[in-house]
Amino acid sequence: MSTLNPGLAVSVHCYQGDVAQVRMFLPLYEHHQAPVIIMSPEDSPVVGIGPHHCYHEGCGKVGYTGHHTWTRQKKQMQRLLALPQEFQLFLMNDADSFCLSPKLPKYLYEDDNTLWSNLVDDFRVPGTFSHGVHWPHDYHAGMPQKAAQPPYVLHRKAMQKIVDAIDKVPLCPICPFIDWIMVAAPHIAGVKLARFHSCLSINTKTPEEISALEYSIVNRGATFIHSIKDKAGFVACKTAYAARIGTHPQER
Repeated sequence: MSTLNPGLAVSVHCYQGDVAQVRMFLPLYEHHQAPVIIMSPEDSPVVGIGPHHCYHEGCGKVGYTGHHTWTRQKKQMQRLLALPQEFQLFLMNDADSFCLSPKLPKYLYEDDNTLWSNLVDDFRVPGTFSHGVHWPHDYHAGMPQKAAQPPYVLHRKAMQKIVDAIDKVPLCPICPFIDWIMVAAPHIAGVKLARFHSCLSINTKTPEEISALEYSIVNRGATFIHSIKDKAGFVACKTAYAARIGTHPQER
């Protein structure tokens, strides 16, 4: 049990193609001083990641998109709920997300009915034309026009409610993504959606994106980061965070 982050369990949701990335980012999962659980699909298992628990049996099928990925999300969250009751808070990462700060902020512990994430606006606005598509007027009618991108932090009670609601979400041919089910299922379940106080969701494919990443970490204190997929982005995160802590040591 972590003394730095009491009652916390850290999970990394990945597949075989993510192994090198998971190994590279592993220090940022381990620095929370809590158990690290590697979750992967049964048909693309990830095993042998340090001393950590690696679960794949009964954990769903591989895929980036598709309604079967909703089922995988449900099964993997059920596996987390099967952990001992002493684990009350969960930090769920994809292989391209992490939290730069070893200690999680206190506010994440204060509400057992909130899903915290890199919550962003959905660019698919009902009744408008964008990205070459006319989006239907009834697109996600009655639902938040949001996408919940990782990492996710939530209490055991909230996770159970979300798991129970996943099968109630109408199938979506336009947006069959995890970051949609993690909006729709909480909404149906009555779990609040909230954006981390200090987070960023950005690609790091260009120098301009790297600069924006560094600026957000150094000047805004962004710590919950998505989506870093290469060494350049990883190094930029670590360097920028070190600079931030140099001037804001209280955030360590």
